[in-house]
Amino acid sequence: VAVSEKETSTFKLYPNPTNDVLRIGSSELNSELLSLEITDVSGRAVISRKATLPTSVDFSQLPIGNYFLKLTADDGTMRFAEKVIRK
Repeated sequence: VAVSEKETSTFKLYPNPTNDVLRIGSSELNSELLSLEITDVSGRAVISRKATLPTSVDFSQLPIGNYFLKLTADDGTMRFAEKVIRK
């Protein structure tokens, strides 16, 4: 059974699995500037940028597979990490 929406603590990540655009939101961190990084299963960064929430990430140009999303604060504190499936 596929999960279309994932909510962990204050973060919302949907749809996951995704075909194209993944949306990321938070009820608490809407104005904080975060480092957003998407890595493939080998640990290679395929997307890396600064973002404030809510935001979206376009997965449409990435190959089908598993990825990891990581959101980090400027002080290096990990705010959120989750597996993302590109179908």
